[in-house]
Amino acid sequence: MAPARTATRVAASAAIFVSATLSACLLLYLRTRAGLAAEAHAQLTDEASGEALFAGASRKHVASIPLRVDFLWVKNEEFMDGELLMSGYAFLLGVEALPKGSGVYLPPRWMLLDSGSSSLAFCDETLAPTLSRNRAHAYPNTTREEDLIACNAYGSASAFWGYYYIGAVRSSEVVMPRSWYVVMEQSKMMTCTQDGFHAQSGVELQGIFGFAGPAENVVNLVPPAHPPLSLETCRGYPAAAYEPSPLREMMGGAPETPLTQIGIRWAGGFGEGQGELFLDAAATANEHFRSADAIGPFQITTSSWYQPNVTGMAVSCAGRVDSHTLPFTTMNSGASYNTLIDTGTPYLSFPPQVCQLLEAAGVATAGCRQATRPECDLLVQVAGPQNVGSLSLPFNVGKLLQLKAAVPPGLKGNPFVLFRDQQFVLGAVGFLFFDLVVLNIAHGTGTVVPRKGGATIPADLLPKPPAGLAASR
Repeated sequence: MAPARTATRVAASAAIFVSATLSACLLLYLRTRAGLAAEAHAQLTDEASGEALFAGASRKHVASIPLRVDFLWVKNEEFMDGELLMSGYAFLLGVEALPKGSGVYLPPRWMLLDSGSSSLAFCDETLAPTLSRNRAHAYPNTTREEDLIACNAYGSASAFWGYYYIGAVRSSEVVMPRSWYVVMEQSKMMTCTQDGFHAQSGVELQGIFGFAGPAENVVNLVPPAHPPLSLETCRGYPAAAYEPSPLREMMGGAPETPLTQIGIRWAGGFGEGQGELFLDAAATANEHFRSADAIGPFQITTSSWYQPNVTGMAVSCAGRVDSHTLPFTTMNSGASYNTLIDTGTPYLSFPPQVCQLLEAAGVATAGCRQATRPECDLLVQVAGPQNVGSLSLPFNVGKLLQLKAAVPPGLKGNPFVLFRDQQFVLGAVGFLFFDLVVLNIAHGTGTVVPRKGGATIPADLLPKPPAGLAASR
């Protein structure tokens, strides 16, 4: 789950929990997990044959999942008067669901890969009849089928609700056998073609695939007496449990072996296979992980969002750190969400004071319109494990301001680089600065491998909108 943002974020987050609430949520999750897992096991067993309803490789035997890198636009008549808005780059993966008893997976749906949320949710409500035998119940002895739902609101613009289902899903050759997922019954401004999101490639957008921590995936219990379900009426329903995302749930079908680490790579181009998601040992055992160049480990949270502890910003030129620095406290705005590694956010975001830092160091013109010393780096300083020590994540100033300048002022929507909010967000475009970003869930640490040359900028960085979408460029 990520912080509440505008609807032009590719996917948004659920409600923000303060630390006390989060602790209570995790306690509730642990108490209800055993009962829910028992039902998951029951629903995964074919009633006729008694055989588990999944086939093929498990995560344990597959090193990675290929990703499509696409460019998204938003045009919804009920939002911003139907104006065309630029959303930005996104990582997509094809996801298939297995109806109970069929043995045959449904055709793959292209879904947003989102490290800022935990839900796997399909947009297409017509999937519900086909998956009816996968419907989840609150507890093993419960007979009502309307018990468990997801009711997610992301800020004021994006939301969905739908029933929970249990069963195998897969992406490429990776099977996630005991997954909790949702089929949206109603949605607005989600990453769905029906909600006005359009991919540059023309593929249909069919939902969200979150892989943040379990504290972000709420299972809501519908009260016995309730009004007709809607985006408005489902809010405030009590939490029955907090389920891990399918990718983090388990490896090889065993709850004792959860996913340990994830590596995310963007090769720097557009299209299918331009991204890759490395799993478990493969996150660091691949050709892109150069241990001599790796920066890490540094501390991150993993129970909810992936948050580094940013301690400051600085400028480095030719290996020398400038005297101008900017202190930064993760809690500096009174919120715990102002640092984030979020594949579901398209842009790279820094506090506005960072632009002033670049100006004061003499590496950028007024307003950060262009770099005067493009060889220099902006350093995002992060705490080491257990807050011991400090490391610096480099962002080449020349490439950073090239990305910023690529979006003309008249084009509405998200920029590539933002100096506005009091936050540091490593969104999708930020992965251009690294050959690999590794999130170690087991140890609560992150590691990055900087890209040689500072960053790889796509050849057609800002494409023209697809045919049929009006735009003023």
